[in-house]
Amino acid sequence: VGATISGAGAGTRRVFEILDAKEVVVESGDAKPNSKIKGDIELQNVSFSYEATREILHEVGLSIRAGDCVAIVGPSGAGKTTLLNLLPRFFDPTSGSIKMDGIDLREFGLKNLRSQIALVLQQPIILPATIAENISYGKPDASLAEIQSAARLANADEFIERLPDQYETVVGDGA
Repeated sequence: VGATISGAGAGTRRVFEILDAKEVVVESGDAKPNSKIKGDIELQNVSFSYEATREILHEVGLSIRAGDCVAIVGPSGAGKTTLLNLLPRFFDPTSGSIKMDGIDLREFGLKNLRSQIALVLQQPIILPATIAENISYGKPDASLAEIQSAARLANADEFIERLPDQYETVVGDGA
């Protein structure tokens, strides 16, 4: 139990560090606050550097239609995570542009944009709570229908439905 609580505490601290981190990007004064995103993504000559001396991405071009399933693969350090972190605007490209449904991401309100993008971390944080509580962590007032919809989108619903307590199954270390 002690290891579970310790692990959950560390995971929870990391979640709050991410949520409390100072914004690196600046929201435009005329940002579109409530635009509904379909999901077509286009990267045009996107380059990115964390530091001026080391470019992580160099003139990346990519077009993905809404609903397409795409895998971003490559060796460690190739820039896969960096590329994906540009979509919710955790960072902006050093050069080039990223468009969602033909609109530059910098024109979307950050809250609006991020509320329509789901991220699955490489090392997911699973709290010692029910599956439903873990799925709804970012939206605590989510209805069961919304939780089930999210599980379907993540292709997890069939697995969850086979569990004895389904969405009320407690997961996490030691569960």
